[in-house]
Order: sequence, then C-alpha cells, then structure tokens
Amino acid sequence: MFEDDSASINLTPGVFENEIDMKDVAVWIDPIDGSKALAEGDLEHVTNLIGITVKGRPKVGIMHKPFLKNRADSRTYVGSVEAGLFYFDHSESDKTTSKPNYVPPFGDRQEELESCFTPKLCTSPSFYQQQSLMEDVISDLQPQQVNRIKGPGNKFLHLTNERSDFFLNLVPGYEMWDMAASEAIFQSRFGILTDAK
Repeated sequence: MFEDDSASINLTPGVFENEIDMKDVAVWIDPIDGSKALAEGDLEHVTNLIGITVKGRPKVGIMHKPFLKNRADSRTYVGSVEAGLFYFDHSESDKTTSKPNYVPPFGDRQEELESCFTPKLCTSPSFYQQQSLMEDVISDLQPQQVNRIKGPGNKFLHLTNERSDFFLNLVPGYEMWDMAASEAIFQSRFGILTDAK
C-alpha cells in the first residue's frame, strides 16, 4: 500500500526513557476490603482492591465497588497520576458496562480555604484504644460533618468522590494491600496523602 519506506515505523525493541525494571514492581490485592462491614451486612462499604507499586510507591489503582446503594449495579475505578481517574458502571439487570467516564482533578479551593472553611471529615466508626483522643481531635476541629466510613478503600473513595475533605486516622494498622490501590486512586485526582510527620 505504501511505496515510500520513509513512512514505515521501526518496531525493534529498545530502551525507553521511563522503562520500569519488573523486579521493582509489586501487585497488591485485597479481594474483600471492608470484610468486617461485609460480615455486618453493610455492603456499600465493601471494595475490591488491586494496587500496583513501583519501588514501593503506588502507581496504578483499581478499585471495584461491588455493591452500590441499589445493589443491582456496581462501579469500577481505575487511576494513576500519569493517566488520571476513570470509572466504569456495570449494570446487573442488562449485563452492560459503560464506556470509561473521566473524573477531572480536584478543583482549586483556595478561595474557600481562605474564607471560613469548615471541613467535612471522614473517619472510622470506632477507634478502640484511641476513642477518647480521636473524639477530642474531632471536637477541636469542629467539622461541618463527620462521616463514619468502614473499610480503608471506601474511605479513600469517599475523599475521591468529594463527599469528605479530609480523612483523619490516629490508629496504625493499614497494610500495603489496603493502601496501594487507594493511594493511587486518590492521587490520580491530585489528592495529597501524608502522615503527621
């Protein structure tokens, strides 16, 4: 079809500028994140997590919510800082999956932060040993709203969907299988994850 060889593309293997050494890659899977919520029948708090890390840093997150409020539909989120965040809706009734829906980065909230900003806070339903300290911190923050969310992945999804402004956790215990997908999804909208240090 093409007579001119200058239009052909050389597909020989080579070194790419951003090539990743596979020994630096890890895949973290949490098949039932929010297992306590599942056992208690709080199905909308359950997520399935797959996170891909490179040199210990989350790069790609896949988070599936198998149970939405109407129980007949589910949603899958796929995100990375490089590509952004997308979601797919799945309908059980007609066995369809939507086209990818792009979710833009978080908007600029500087004006809101400079005014009388009162945050919506996302946190765990209970804190066991740290209960009184956590309640004191919440009281001092005087948030507009406190959302008690179960399941680590679901907490980050709550932030990602802008239903909360901050996630506050004083209790250690999250593992990489909880955080790899969650952090990648959150950062795909340019969310910031940090510790108290």
